[in-house]
Amino acid sequence: MFDSATFSLLVGFFGEGNVIAEWDVAKASQDYLQRGLQYCPRIDFAIKPLNINRNINGNRLSIDGIFRRYEQFFHTLKRIGLSNPNWDTNPNPRCFLAIEYENKTTTKHRLGSLINACAIGKIGIVVAMNDKVYRSYERIIKYLQFIQHNKKLNAIPNNYIILKK
Repeated sequence: MFDSATFSLLVGFFGEGNVIAEWDVAKASQDYLQRGLQYCPRIDFAIKPLNINRNINGNRLSIDGIFRRYEQFFHTLKRIGLSNPNWDTNPNPRCFLAIEYENKTTTKHRLGSLINACAIGKIGIVVAMNDKVYRSYERIIKYLQFIQHNKKLNAIPNNYIILKK
């Protein structure tokens, strides 16, 4: 969901040229993620650097460097939002930060947005546009914790921060 105010805020914080709105994660891809071969999501906002070529180790080092610069900021966000108690970052992200906005979608779509943000970004952020959506994320997180605790899945995402707008 493109929001010009959010875009401007992100550019002001992360710098000109570092914010991509409605990012197609396979666009300009030079690695194995290719549209047509598998599902490729579109992220509402991605923050560079990207990891879309075969220089995976170099890209990861760039992303890790940017993360260290903003690490304290993310700890602050975790305190005001929802996050996994075993919080950690994605070791193989496609971008530094993946942000999804959720307003009127179904719970199933919200779960997909959370998974996509976590799989694509070193940190996945979901912004709930209203209290109803935020409360549904509280239930989604409890569900994910339940299925992991009961060994229905080996792991659940642990690099998310869910915020209220």
